[in-house]
Amino acid sequence: MKKLYVYGIRGNILKWFKSYLETRQQYVFINGTCSTRECVRCGIPQGSILGPILFILYINDLSRASKMLFPILFADDTSVFIEGDTLEDTSQSLNNELQNITEWLLANKLTINLIKSHYMVFHRARIKKQTFDIILGKTIIKQVNYTKFLGVIIDDQLKFTNHIAYIKNKISKGMGILIKARKYMNKHTLINLYNSFIFPYLIYCVEIWGNACDTHLDPLVKMQNKIVRIITFSPYQTSSAPLYINNKILPLKKLVVQRIGLQMYKYSIGTLPLVIQNLFTLNESMHHYNTRQKKNLRQHVANREYMYRNFSYIGVYVWNYIKSKSNIDVHLSYHMFKRKLKEHLLHNDNLNFRLK
Repeated sequence: MKKLYVYGIRGNILKWFKSYLETRQQYVFINGTCSTRECVRCGIPQGSILGPILFILYINDLSRASKMLFPILFADDTSVFIEGDTLEDTSQSLNNELQNITEWLLANKLTINLIKSHYMVFHRARIKKQTFDIILGKTIIKQVNYTKFLGVIIDDQLKFTNHIAYIKNKISKGMGILIKARKYMNKHTLINLYNSFIFPYLIYCVEIWGNACDTHLDPLVKMQNKIVRIITFSPYQTSSAPLYINNKILPLKKLVVQRIGLQMYKYSIGTLPLVIQNLFTLNESMHHYNTRQKKNLRQHVANREYMYRNFSYIGVYVWNYIKSKSNIDVHLSYHMFKRKLKEHLLHNDNLNFRLK
């Protein structure tokens, strides 16, 4: 109730929430036996429509518990990030800030599942791996090499090999369905099955993991080529390029470009989160010369190989290419822009921008 008041919910609306939340009871039912009823003194009604919104409001000020940690909150899944010049100083700062998080949790009568909690050190391959005692509450949490973050398996070197292996496993199951179904169904139905069982795994966050090294992506590329031949009842030796065009299916690498292009379209109309919007600047904001490229995005300087694969780097190349070389009107509606971009990518192989 105090937090609702701080957020501006007052008067009769606050009284309505109080009436909704108070005098609720709960009990446990096991093997046909009920426990005695107890009053719910904190928290939200389980399974209610308002429950998720109230919970988000309740933990919304977790970000203020630390000035150094960068939090990412998604429902009850919380991650925090910290950076530093040395691993020793960073680990010490992290432990200090986690103490503030622990105090916030105690003040708000919340607990963290320590079994599911872990930490990861992002580093380049040439840096020797080290282990530190990261303490949450009074428990030392374990270090991991990779973890699933909102559906994407992220490793400590951002190579995405584990996530690509995960997708490969999922796609192989979908391919098995197509192989069995092709005996009884036509091409149109098989394409629908492809869009249901395979395409969602290829498209989810492909803007990020799709920039991995070609050697890591090649297994997925080959599997997709095989799937297109299965859908079109084509022999094993058939070239896959015309099959993609004739059936309006984007191959993986063009799918990456399309998804990045769609995100950059959202940037152009200002609908991306502010933290991503601030990654890009126009040339005209850096100088006042009346050049032909003043409306293009300014390319970041990349002094490391891995930086060429960043979304902030590739997104600039993709957007400048779309504006300058594709003849696509970037002022179209989102759905029309998406369709035009797909048509352009289907019929163009020599994309004139740099993907290292």
